[in-house]
Amino acid sequence: MPPSRYESAVETSSAGLALEFALLAVLGLGLETAYRPSAALAHASIEAIQASPVLRWVMASHHWGAAVLFLHAGGQLSFQLWSGSYGRAFRRSWFLALGMALAGAGFLVTGNLLPFDRHGVQTAMIESSVASRVPVAGHAVAGLMRGGPLFTGGALPAWHGFHAIALPLLGLTAIALWLAGKPRPRWRLAFVPVVLVAMLALVPVPTGSAATAADLATYDARPGWYVWPMHGLLDAFSRIDPSLGWVGSALAPALLVGFLASLALFSKFWTVARVRGTTICAALLIAATTILYGGSPAPILGNRDPVGGGASEASGKVSIPVDAVLAARGRTLFNSMPCAGCHGKNARGTEDAPNLFDPRRRHFDPDWVMRFVRNPRSIRPGSTMPAFPRLTDDELRAIAEFIRS
Repeated sequence: MPPSRYESAVETSSAGLALEFALLAVLGLGLETAYRPSAALAHASIEAIQASPVLRWVMASHHWGAAVLFLHAGGQLSFQLWSGSYGRAFRRSWFLALGMALAGAGFLVTGNLLPFDRHGVQTAMIESSVASRVPVAGHAVAGLMRGGPLFTGGALPAWHGFHAIALPLLGLTAIALWLAGKPRPRWRLAFVPVVLVAMLALVPVPTGSAATAADLATYDARPGWYVWPMHGLLDAFSRIDPSLGWVGSALAPALLVGFLASLALFSKFWTVARVRGTTICAALLIAATTILYGGSPAPILGNRDPVGGGASEASGKVSIPVDAVLAARGRTLFNSMPCAGCHGKNARGTEDAPNLFDPRRRHFDPDWVMRFVRNPRSIRPGSTMPAFPRLTDDELRAIAEFIRS
């Protein structure tokens, strides 16, 4: 059918996105009265919010509302892609959906750290480490995410500011551009997703323990469902070459956003059949890499504390003597590989990856170290460290001896 026949459905869905965003903004203002964006007070303020029946409902609505906004925007983009409703007549609705998808993703990513619990802090550590691997601008972006060379609680106000100021401005701009086109949606149906958000507020939000100093150097958290595909792409490209992980985690998403933005501007160069084919191929590729290489995501409900880390991390067969000759070979091999690019020379740690000789994290079982280096996710499902399946057993043994030395 001609794309114009979808105009009413697209405009009504767009109105729903605008209403969802407005609801999130109002709920966010309510939470601002009780939330404290500092490392020392954030978790306690979240506990106080949870103790209040009214604020607990507001927090749950805000939490699930961000997920609904992200999924709704993604669903509208998918519908418009499939139906060919992205040309000149649909341009404002298209950019509204794209803006809401980006704002929703941003709300989910930045909001994850705001409770300053163990999962939030470890996830921020992992995300900044992944960002640092991007050529040219990676280290600068990672520094902004950490609030300096190393991640500290001082970065929390910046994350909060991005969540509470920058992202709302993005959303309001997208809504203003859409309204400038004088849309004619069916407003009654547009309220359906708002009612859904109110109903989801009855579902408790996932919680976790307050972050400790150990979490500032721990990378055990599993990815949130909203970044799970990016972790799958990161691992898939890392298997091609350990230095290519950034292609999956940064370049591929950037190209996707660029393609979606340009599609509405240059729609006359794309037939509906070509767009459908491209969409299907991209969706299948992302789904396959997510399932095969994404590991398992963090829990959506209940306690979300990462498993492992801290003092319990050190383990295993301390009595096994270290082969000094093999350890020396392992040191040379380690420093000649991408390992040293993240963990630093002699594995003493950098702002991007932990010190492998940290007493809290050391493993003295050579077999455990070999298994982990060969395939980190076989032991830690949320790990973003690239696998090294091409290393021989002798090379793995040498690296294990070096790390145990």
